[in-house]
Amino acid sequence: YYIIVNDLKQDANAASIIHLAHMYWLNALFNACAGRMISQLTVSNYINTANIFNKFEIKIGYTTLVQFGRSNLSEIEKQPNFNNLHFIFKCGALGSSLHP
Repeated sequence: YYIIVNDLKQDANAASIIHLAHMYWLNALFNACAGRMISQLTVSNYINTANIFNKFEIKIGYTTLVQFGRSNLSEIEKQPNFNNLHFIFKCGALGSSLHP
């Protein structure tokens, strides 16, 4: 769909599609997915989004990602998958304490 109309469907799962865009070197689709992930950032999808940004070393939207994380750190730390957040991102970018 994106390749024909140059737009992501409203219900597209950008976090899944970005992996395919990276694999097939579809840079415009990759950037569209990253932008969608930032525009739809929530506490519940933050950890997955941050890990994807870390994995693919995405720079576009990174500042927004970090600012959101710092502003919502107490809620993000309560997420059941908080331990899945990469250590460097957790401690470096967010400044989270490592209390058990």
